[in-house]
Amino acid sequence: LYAAERLGVAPGAIRMVAAHPWDLIGARNAGLRTAWLRRAELAGLESRTFDTIDEMPELIADSLAEMVGKIIAAEPS
Repeated sequence: LYAAERLGVAPGAIRMVAAHPWDLIGARNAGLRTAWLRRAELAGLESRTFDTIDEMPELIADSLAEMVGKIIAAEPS
């Protein structure tokens, strides 16, 4: 919310990209769009499984390069 305020935009105009479900749950509850980076090199099950009862993020990718492509494709022209 601080970033949205500083940029002068609505929270829904910002997308939180994170590798941990709990970060994305907080961001979604604050009104931000979400993108989950399933990083295989992270230790622990949470790096590959969105292990929560919360909604799945809008975008999911296995690498930063893949995520960039998905974010660009998801934005209106």
